[in-house]
Amino acid sequence: TMTLLRRLIQRERLSQAHRSHIYQRLAQALGSHAKVVGLFSMINVIWVLPVAYGLFKGYFSSPLVAMMACYLPLLGIWLALHQRLKLD
Repeated sequence: TMTLLRRLIQRERLSQAHRSHIYQRLAQALGSHAKVVGLFSMINVIWVLPVAYGLFKGYFSSPLVAMMACYLPLLGIWLALHQRLKLD
């Protein structure tokens, strides 16, 4: 996960509790875990599910291309949220 990689790079103790997951920061920002679950569900239905369907139907040349089509935009969203919510 991105949080784990970030914590490894910053040499944080992985066994120590923290609140730096994007899910936790979004729950704080939105004021509700239910809103975050709804947001993540919406992303899965609107973005991830169609990409998975496209892979199943053969619209992508390889699973790697489908994975990149799915996760690169989500990585961009994560990076934007990371900056906005000041996760460091």
